[in-house]
Amino acid sequence: MAFELGALVVPASNGTLRSLGYEVSELGLRGLGLVIEARKSKALVNFPELNVTLWLDHEEIADVEAEASAGNTEYAALIPNFEAGDRPGEVVFWMAKLCRLLPVKFVLGVESGDVIEIWDQEELPLETYYKGAVDVSCTYLGLGVTELLPSTWKQLEDLMGDRLLFSRFLPSGMHKLELALYIRR
Repeated sequence: MAFELGALVVPASNGTLRSLGYEVSELGLRGLGLVIEARKSKALVNFPELNVTLWLDHEEIADVEAEASAGNTEYAALIPNFEAGDRPGEVVFWMAKLCRLLPVKFVLGVESGDVIEIWDQEELPLETYYKGAVDVSCTYLGLGVTELLPSTWKQLEDLMGDRLLFSRFLPSGMHKLELALYIRR
């Protein structure tokens, strides 16, 4: 099975995560991951609740939405219905939703921690972008997009509400920009 950028996945119970000491069957929603790069036989998967990113063979992961579409009710129960007002606590659902909402070409970075810990712009004061408490737990999600329409940005802001702490639009090479999102955990 081919995996796409932004796919919501679950790991196999006997795969690499287990060899790293995680008892996958006990992780629950913390074990959900997001494909941040896809190749022919493997995918780079970020598990934001574990703060772990690693390459996994396709045989080690299952696509939650594909399994739900195939009629698997256990997988279908995992998927929040944002249109009906669901607001999940786990940031991975928000990350997957953003990858579907926006014209994402690349995931340029993912990092979780307190705002002050993940702010790495020494030459730029954080206060320029964010006026809130710096010890708030968040996830930085850097998305490489080719274009961002004002209507799509408005849709993103409406969807995220107070989950979006702040954002930055940054140049990111030819023909794309980085949308740097700091999402409350």
